[in-house]
Amino acid sequence: MPNPPKSRYLKVVRSFGDYSKASLPLTGRWLEKAGFVIGSRVEVVVRKGCLMIVPLVEEEK
Repeated sequence: MPNPPKSRYLKVVRSFGDYSKASLPLTGRWLEKAGFVIGSRVEVVVRKGCLMIVPLVEEEK
């Protein structure tokens, strides 16, 4: 039986550049364990008050 999902608590920080904007840095070994391997692409579904991040499955050529 797989492990139950775990919540991660992060802080929205300010990203600097031409102007300040919200940034949500995601780092950790837990990302790969959740299916997000380095170099892979993701889809971010945006809803008011909710972000859903889904790893994209690359089609075989």
